[in-house]
Amino acid sequence: TGGARLKSYPNSTGSVYDITFEDIVFDGVHTPLQLLGHYCPWPCNTPDGNNPGTLFHDIAFRNIRGGGRNHLQGQFACSPKATCVNITLENVSLFEDGDPKKGGKFECQHAVLNVRNSTPEAC
Repeated sequence: TGGARLKSYPNSTGSVYDITFEDIVFDGVHTPLQLLGHYCPWPCNTPDGNNPGTLFHDIAFRNIRGGGRNHLQGQFACSPKATCVNITLENVSLFEDGDPKKGGKFECQHAVLNVRNSTPEAC
């Protein structure tokens, strides 16, 4: 079960912007937060091509708590040609199994996060 996710296929174009995920409690999802600029389920039959990819920008995650089943609580994997920018995490508190003692982490690739009052720490 997924959490708050935005994803685009390889070789895509366009922009995804002005989206807010707000006032959410996660309990036992796989990965609570995800921006995937190169989503391609296995087996991936979509070639990378020459397009820069989808640009994700001006996206906010606010007042989100709980956690996912794994240590990874957020994945922001964007294209080097279409970096994710102005991604805001505000009052986000996510931990493995929702347990602060287990901690959690975010992973970032080609993503710029603005983090305020949030755990885990920024990538």
